[in-house]
Amino acid sequence: MNNIKRKAFANIVLSFLFLGTVIVRYIGCWDKCVEMTFMSNAATGVVLLIGGVYALIFKRDIPHFLYLDCAVLMSSVVIACSIFEPTFLVVGFAIIPHLVNPIVIFVYYLKFCNGRNCKVPHVLTALVFPTAYYVFMVLFGVLGSHAVYPQFDPNIISVLNLSLVGASALVGLFVVGVVLLIGNKALHGGLKRFGKKDENGETAIIE
Repeated sequence: MNNIKRKAFANIVLSFLFLGTVIVRYIGCWDKCVEMTFMSNAATGVVLLIGGVYALIFKRDIPHFLYLDCAVLMSSVVIACSIFEPTFLVVGFAIIPHLVNPIVIFVYYLKFCNGRNCKVPHVLTALVFPTAYYVFMVLFGVLGSHAVYPQFDPNIISVLNLSLVGASALVGLFVVGVVLLIGNKALHGGLKRFGKKDENGETAIIE
């Protein structure tokens, strides 16, 4: 089995983990599908499934930044739970979508996704989904019968505070994305490093 087939198989297997998790976790309580945990796990599962099928059909991988986007997206789940609901990281089945799955995608991204040709600006793509979700969450709280999360209830918290929190979260996720990308490049030999000085006394950069 060549590398692209192995990658396709791994993508599909992991997609079953993420999609299976949300089905088991949310079956019977589909009204909670507006939660970030559901959407992030489901979105990651869909990307992995599409990536696996795409690799089988076209014999090449999907763009690398999509894996980075998934890793950053799942990091938002861990960070949010650590701040607001730390028990979800250590109790019952909730451990899987809130901690186990994020760790799985972190390891998969760092170890099996080659980001040598990915640039820092690509990290900005990882902010698209969280931004869209944050806007959705606020609008849902305004137009719906209740807020998705009481900590972000737009009927109680001012627009200014919500905007500041959202902007801070995006900055934090951008930093996470850059760290993940640098870590990936370091593992796959994509970082530039300084070498010996050349004949002109200049420090040569070695790929």
